[in-house]
Amino acid sequence: MMVERLLTIHQVSSGPKNYLGKTPLHTAALHGHANIVKLLLSQSDVNPNSKTNKGDTALRYATRSGAESVAKLFLNLDNFDPNIANNHGTSPLSLSTEYGHVGIVEMLRVIENIDLNPVDRDGDTLLLVAALGGNEKVLQLLFDCKGINRNQVNNKGHTLLHMAVYSRREVAILLLLERGDSDLNTHNLSGATPLELAVQSGYEGIVGLLEAAQTQYSGPTGAGSSTLAGY
Repeated sequence: MMVERLLTIHQVSSGPKNYLGKTPLHTAALHGHANIVKLLLSQSDVNPNSKTNKGDTALRYATRSGAESVAKLFLNLDNFDPNIANNHGTSPLSLSTEYGHVGIVEMLRVIENIDLNPVDRDGDTLLLVAALGGNEKVLQLLFDCKGINRNQVNNKGHTLLHMAVYSRREVAILLLLERGDSDLNTHNLSGATPLELAVQSGYEGIVGLLEAAQTQYSGPTGAGSSTLAGY
């Protein structure tokens, strides 16, 4: 391997940064080159926690591309922190959640010291990001995690249902409705409920789901207090 040969040359460093703050480890992780990542991690001058100018670690690059084989290499390290967030506050678990990389979410969520409640600069939690991503498998994996925040709204007042509407994925809406702990009538900071947001965006299928749920499960004091228990 050419990389291995280069690393045997005394003058060649395996951990330098370019003008963006990226190291060879970042590049290898981003492109899913597991063998090269493994080789670089074996070098004494390589810091697995190194961040780019935007605060991205190599693991965050691997989670963005969905490279499970690369992500596993980092999780076996003693000196690695899986919770390092970038300058926006996005952690590797947050990113894999948003992109719907189910395998990586499964790996990261069970790490002993993983932070299940990171909040980024937009006020988004893991579940809010998962709802926006719209992957029902990821949503269910996170709902199954003990201690995860299920009720937070973000800086724009968006709830899980608001975010799921933005995903345009009806399966995500159905999962949230079936859980029975969502409120259809919560307004975001712009004054829109999830149903109103779906209407404004023209998502006909989602409008139908939310209208049906609101009609069937209006609360005792009217639509303003409805919840979706048992949907």
